[in-house]
Amino acid sequence: MKKYTTRQIAEAIFTVNKHAKTALNPRELYYLKKLTIDKLLQEKRAQKKGLQYSKNSGVAQQASSLLIECSGYFFHTKARKADFATLTHLGYQDENYRNPPSSINLRTARTILTDYIGTSGKPNAASVTKQQAPIPPVFTKLGDGQLTLPTQSFKKRS
Repeated sequence: MKKYTTRQIAEAIFTVNKHAKTALNPRELYYLKKLTIDKLLQEKRAQKKGLQYSKNSGVAQQASSLLIECSGYFFHTKARKADFATLTHLGYQDENYRNPPSSINLRTARTILTDYIGTSGKPNAASVTKQQAPIPPVFTKLGDGQLTLPTQSFKKRS
């Protein structure tokens, strides 16, 4: 396993994150980012800076994400319950701030991150829940059902 500097790893995360935002299936790239950031935090090579409101929170009005700093690069990940109790909320994201540019291509970035975390970076079947395919409705022709006749006899009205 090759030794990488914290700066090289941060640049690789930046590249993977940038490509994940436009990828057709970004799950694998985001999973690789998550595993790498978790390991950097565990080794104290990255720091949790605080919580910020998410720009694209989906259905929720205000969802918070965790801001992480690593060698001059800032990344957002999902915040855990413990983060809300221990970290301060920094408000909204600064739209004017940009991470430093990186010249690493995606293939090199993935290689750096998979070497660093020591795995393929692909989510295994246990960690990713698959959605069940919807069951198509069953259509029957009108009148194809079984016809049941009443057993009572009808009286004629006079």
